Amino acid sequence: SCMKIGRVALWLSAIALCSQAGADEIRLVKNAMIYPSNVMISSLLNSHDFSTLTTAIKSVHLEQPLMKPGSYTLFAPDNAAFAALPEAVAARVFLHVNRDEMAKLLACHLVINPPEAGKRLLDIATEGVPLRLKTLGGCTLTLMKSNGHLTITDGTGQTSQITDSDVAQSNGMMQMIDHVLLPMN
Repeated sequence: SCMKIGRVALWLSAIALCSQAGADEIRLVKNAMIYPSNVMISSLLNSHDFSTLTTAIKSVHLEQPLMKPGSYTLFAPDNAAFAALPEAVAARVFLHVNRDEMAKLLACHLVINPPEAGKRLLDIATEGVPLRLKTLGGCTLTLMKSNGHLTITDGTGQTSQITDSDVAQSNGMMQMIDHVLLPMN
């Protein structure tokens, strides 16, 4: 019972920490604590809500850049976003494990080039003005800031909400999104 009380106290202090945290501090994302000292792949691996993304990343060896020092921006769809993929896309990419298709799809979630890579999107986005971001996969994403909230639109015109923005990591920023970003065919 003392252990239980201790864990509850630790959890409550962590929640209090998160509610006061700035962008470079510990964040509670879904049900996982995200530490800014971690590299992106470590934080994703520690969260059950991003297991589909991490499995996909490992299947095409994209975890290597996400382990390295640098200044990246990763748009990270959660498991529900992958579950909501159109059946034809899911079958093409996942069922037959088409590594080229998977790599292209995932590379459209990673911005590696300055000036935007690794920056706080809430700071660099201007209210109501579209900001175009080029990804590792050659996709162009359009970021919009409206009433302090961010959305990202992929090459197919699908718009995703950024549910948790500017989650600091030692190698950049993660942006948690509610849809998988799709490259133009």
